[in-house]
Amino acid sequence: MGGRRVQHRGGTQRRESAAPASRRTRERRGLRERNATSRPGDARHGEDVQRGPPRAEAAHLPPLHGRGPQDSRRGGDRRAHRRHDPRLGLRRLGRHHVQLRIEHAGITRTCRVYRPVRLSSRPGLVVLLHGAVGSGAEFAVDTRFDGDADRLGWVAAYPDALNPGPFGGWDTFACCPNEYDDVGFIAALVSQLVGDHAIDPHLAFVAGFSRGGMMAHRLGCELSGLLAGIAVVAGNMADPSGDVDGVPCAPTRPISVLIIHGSDDRNVPVEGGTSADYPDQVSYAPLSDVVRRWRRSNGCTKFAEVRQEGDVTIRRWEGDAPVELRLVVGGGHEWFPGAGTAIADFFAG
Repeated sequence: MGGRRVQHRGGTQRRESAAPASRRTRERRGLRERNATSRPGDARHGEDVQRGPPRAEAAHLPPLHGRGPQDSRRGGDRRAHRRHDPRLGLRRLGRHHVQLRIEHAGITRTCRVYRPVRLSSRPGLVVLLHGAVGSGAEFAVDTRFDGDADRLGWVAAYPDALNPGPFGGWDTFACCPNEYDDVGFIAALVSQLVGDHAIDPHLAFVAGFSRGGMMAHRLGCELSGLLAGIAVVAGNMADPSGDVDGVPCAPTRPISVLIIHGSDDRNVPVEGGTSADYPDQVSYAPLSDVVRRWRRSNGCTKFAEVRQEGDVTIRRWEGDAPVELRLVVGGGHEWFPGAGTAIADFFAG
């Protein structure tokens, strides 16, 4: 079923329509499937990342879309303003959502938090970082990760970047540094949520899309003592020149790393270089260099076995902590259907 694709500045895309039931069934397998194959070279080499064959329909890959049941209750959101308790630093948005406020470095930071009705006996936490534009609340709608949080019995948190925009947002390695202490803010957020919700401190994770994915790379480097793993969709890790080895990344312990990327991403190209839409913005490292950097950090020395699930080529390297790459053949710069499920299963696995 078709829908209206919305192209935001900074590369964020989403289609506004309802997902057919048949596709939802396929999404449960981890990512959307199509009859697509990777190049022979993909299966032959253990670490090189190559683009898949040209796809005429690549520009029409439907990104994850839809509105969860809690997010559709606009009336409940308006009424929630009357339940604001400034002493607690939070505003209730519905039965299971709260808007959390944290004072950090003299600035009020905000985060939408989802707590399932039934928490696991050993609940985890996933902090999800939106792209260059948008907000945590919008990212909750776009990713529909609340459903995965329900399935696992974990808490999901969607913090807001300050000054979002194509050249604003999170303070990442690769692009657009700012004067805000985003690393310290996320550390404070994780620590507070772990305490507030009796979360297992060994099950705190971060996932991000685009600029948020770049921030997830940085957090994996600098908060490895606090985080167990990261997941990056359509992100990159490099210094402004596009050199991944120029990034000051020295984790104090291995962390699990999942990378999901579209082979035809024009904003953050698989082969590295500049963005087709923002050529003057920044240079990115080849995705294979990013994977290699995390493999080296995690002691993953063996070549990965390659498997194909529909249009997704999957490589997984084992070591002190796993590194997994999911390359969506023909995929663009988008949050893919089923990405949330793949991320949740990777973190829980």
